[in-house]
Amino acid sequence: MTTYAKARRDFEYLETIAELDDHYQTYIDARREDGKGVYAPMLYAPDATGEELALDIAVQGGSGALISFDRQEQLDRYDSEVLDRLFEVTVALAASPAEAPSASRERVGSSPADTCYAIIRHSESGAETAVNVYNLSGAPSSITVQTGLDEGTALVDLHSGTEVAVGADGAISLEMPGWGWLFLATQ
Repeated sequence: MTTYAKARRDFEYLETIAELDDHYQTYIDARREDGKGVYAPMLYAPDATGEELALDIAVQGGSGALISFDRQEQLDRYDSEVLDRLFEVTVALAASPAEAPSASRERVGSSPADTCYAIIRHSESGAETAVNVYNLSGAPSSITVQTGLDEGTALVDLHSGTEVAVGADGAISLEMPGWGWLFLATQ
């Protein structure tokens, strides 16, 4: 079972990242193709860290689900540091049309393969592209993602504003914290 599945109690039956992606292909992509949305309530796990909770909503929202913090009493149980991590994700998602629920979603190659999950999204108009990268492990990791984008394409981190250039063969290399997420988009 992946470390992400252990953190994401709703997905305990998923044993690999491929199964996670298959879940989203079936659950989100099929509904989007029918013009429907997917509602994803926030995981309630009182013992989870802000990073684990943020990763949970980043994977769901970054895959096209509509994120919901649906219970005020649930939010009231978390301290401001945890809530800040959650709202960082929603602000980043709102920063690009390529992160909208209507944007396409496709898994791209990444390594290490057992803990990194990466997808590329294209806005409904096709004008904007986002690369979403997730470290599904609690340990920091050096990650490489095969974006399929042209060498030299500039991507901007939708959270920090930092620019990342696509390297040779469409690859980007990143250092990510444990339970880390990045939304990188063309501008």
